[in-house]
Amino acid sequence: MKEKEITIIVVEPGKQPEVTKIKNELKPMQEIVGGYIETVGLGGNIILICNEEGLLMNLPANRKVAGNSIVGTFFITKADGEDFTSLTKTEINIIMQLIE
Repeated sequence: MKEKEITIIVVEPGKQPEVTKIKNELKPMQEIVGGYIETVGLGGNIILICNEEGLLMNLPANRKVAGNSIVGTFFITKADGEDFTSLTKTEINIIMQLIE
């Protein structure tokens, strides 16, 4: 069953990562990244969601994640099949240590 709200980690360029909740819908996700979303698997069911056209739009450099240079604001969440799901507190703690 699809969650109505999901807990995610939002990472803006030059800022500390922030844990927040968003509606589990396409529009709020696109608002965070500033355009079309692209998913990048980080292992297991953890995924990074960024702006698909970030490089073309010359978005500011953000961070290197899993060997990928990410531009613009992105967020991290989980996938359960085709649905996005909330990160657990344990997952949040691990991810926050890796991306700060």
